[in-house]
Amino acid sequence: MNKKAKQTIISGIVISLILIFSLTSYFVLAANPEIQDSNQISLQRPINYGYSDGIMTDNTGLKYTKLDNGIMKVDDSFFTFAITGKVDGVKNIWTPLDFNWDWDMDKFGEDYIFSATSNVGWTQQFNFYPDEQMKITHTFINNYNDITEGKFWYIFTVNEDDYIEYGGEKYLVSDVLADGNKHLS
Repeated sequence: MNKKAKQTIISGIVISLILIFSLTSYFVLAANPEIQDSNQISLQRPINYGYSDGIMTDNTGLKYTKLDNGIMKVDDSFFTFAITGKVDGVKNIWTPLDFNWDWDMDKFGEDYIFSATSNVGWTQQFNFYPDEQMKITHTFINNYNDITEGKFWYIFTVNEDDYIEYGGEKYLVSDVLADGNKHLS
């Protein structure tokens, strides 16, 4: 992979992670409409922080369940990632569903690291900390052809009873989906 392609992929990953953390804040608020002031959100560890019965509970109370297909379930929603780009001039889209995944969990003190490693050199790492926000790291080892025009995507589901804040207004997802004239993108 040439230097420019690597820089493009790294830049895309950094921008995506910033977007992920921004969206996570909105969904925490959306999942808890009783929170009126975002300053009330605290990263103090709830009593149930930790890993039990295949579920990781983070310091905000969200419950993460790893799925065999490389996708992560968070409470009643799902999220994953995708990569788009060209190989030898041909457009491609890769998602975790395209690969086989092996999951590992390591614990260091009260920190947990979930690693999902694909059969093609893509590793997703979910780092959970008792007093910090969860962090996601992706590593790609590409020993094949250069990927050009690479983009990294964050994909998630929302439920009809979720609230989304956009442009300073809160929207109920079911209301937005019911009215073809409203779009949040």
